[in-house]
Amino acid sequence: MTISIKALAGGAIAAAALLGASAPANAVLATSIRISSGIGGGDWLQIGELQVFANGVNIALASNGAIVEGSGSWDGMSTADKATDGIISTSFPDIYHSDGAGTSERLVVTFTQAFDISDIVIYGRSDDGIERNLFKYQLYLLSQPGEMLVDAGLLDARSAPYSASVTLPTTPAVPEPASWAMMICGFGLAGGALRARRGNMRIAAA
Repeated sequence: MTISIKALAGGAIAAAALLGASAPANAVLATSIRISSGIGGGDWLQIGELQVFANGVNIALASNGAIVEGSGSWDGMSTADKATDGIISTSFPDIYHSDGAGTSERLVVTFTQAFDISDIVIYGRSDDGIERNLFKYQLYLLSQPGEMLVDAGLLDARSAPYSASVTLPTTPAVPEPASWAMMICGFGLAGGALRARRGNMRIAAA
């Protein structure tokens, strides 16, 4: 029985490719999220519910320890806590409605710790101002000496059912270290196979 180095190399490279293709994408590590208007120049902020998931758990829920604050509310009923109370509503006053329409209007949710964020879901308003349901999200990681922006994007909920979502990350994943090791091993064996072919070498196996 003879086994060529080239065959071994081919198997190693195939394994490396398989590992690289199946390596899971790394989620985005963050400690807080900021929601603002995605419309140029800003607009009223109207949020029915904000959900941020890590390992299948909505970490934006106030009942899960998240802290929510807004730039200001339209009245005493449409306060910031309406956006993280776990009740999905898209009608006033059971939503968060900002008290202004500028670029500084925002909703900020701070998590209990740093989490690997996998998904963000937002619900806008359905009974009025549907054109305002374009949101900008920004994820931050608390570091020293301050916060670092780790991801950002737009969520367009201007069409029925007036919700939008994103799965993170939005960029391709980097191969895992194990995949790199297999690839390097495969390339090394491939080089050895080429040299063996030139010398017509064979590895005999009992």
